[in-house]
Amino acid sequence: IVAHIPRYGDLFIRERRFRDLVETMKPTPTIWASGDSVTAQLHYDPSHNFHTLLSGRKDITLYPPRAWRSIPLYPSIHSAHRQMHKTEHRRPRHSAALSFSLHPGDVLYIPPYWFHLIQTAAGPSSLSRAATGANGGGGYEETKENESEEYQRKPRVKGAFSVTVVSPSKEEIFYGKYVLRKASFSTAYFTQVEAALSTRARLIHGVALIAALLRELFSSDAAAIASFLTAFTSTRYPANFVEQWKGASLDCGVTLAASGLGLGERSIRLEVVRMLERESDSDNYTLLRSTKARLTSLFSNIRDDFDGILEILLADFIEHVIEWAFLSPSDTTYEGGRGGGGGENRASGVKGKNPSDQAACFIVHLLTDTVHP
Repeated sequence: IVAHIPRYGDLFIRERRFRDLVETMKPTPTIWASGDSVTAQLHYDPSHNFHTLLSGRKDITLYPPRAWRSIPLYPSIHSAHRQMHKTEHRRPRHSAALSFSLHPGDVLYIPPYWFHLIQTAAGPSSLSRAATGANGGGGYEETKENESEEYQRKPRVKGAFSVTVVSPSKEEIFYGKYVLRKASFSTAYFTQVEAALSTRARLIHGVALIAALLRELFSSDAAAIASFLTAFTSTRYPANFVEQWKGASLDCGVTLAASGLGLGERSIRLEVVRMLERESDSDNYTLLRSTKARLTSLFSNIRDDFDGILEILLADFIEHVIEWAFLSPSDTTYEGGRGGGGGENRASGVKGKNPSDQAACFIVHLLTDTVHP
């Protein structure tokens, strides 16, 4: 099929800032075959996405990135990250939602970080080779009524066929290459704390960095910080979600106890406050300040034409930092979790010791109090 889709490479976007990097990437289309009346769960992709319908019909609804505050998403440390919770069946209501009906030959551009709900309309669908035109182009079209009688008697497939061409966005490259790797978890601020071999110390430093970064990005606006944190915890960790975390119940009391933090969670908050107010040792404060400045600069480089992209990535970063704090001290290669892609494999089968489980419990029960007293 791909061999007869002309010039699909023209749909591959090369971001100017990372042109040298993207130039080495080869455009690769993906063919999608969806059954009759199938719905793809609402989700977003960090890439540029051109969706071309070959046959059938699809109804697609787009929501801008700022709609994240009303969409219950799986956390970035969950294997189903970027998707709406599977237990949520209501269609989000948002004034900026855009709806389209795609027919064969239609191409829809889905911008990076735009949520999209794709529904395959009921009805038959089939593909046939189109004749090569004078310009050498080929393509696919729906079967015409004047096809042979023998062909018409063949059973039709219900559903739709489509092809997508995706290319990395500036935000996707920037966040993965600089925020998660070079600018945060590889800096002296994090590596020095790792050397301390203490989950508690790692958590205090991680939360202090999160708090300092939030103050900087939200201009110390307490109401704006509280609004962001409330949206973050209520959408990514809605009521009863932890009980269904990764398909199994999660006892946060047992999980946090297994983290080795003891019963001094309030003292963690006090130590974070002292660190932010320079009452802790000067070396740690200097590292905190320099790392915060570097991250602030990096996040400021993230394009946010439609609002919400910066907040989505900020929420991801918070989860990655908290998960990092709970990793085994012997692990020094963390570059941002993917559903415990670091955590689940390093849990060693010990109940309550999974870093992403511990991070989820901490975020649900303690993050708001420690970051924003």
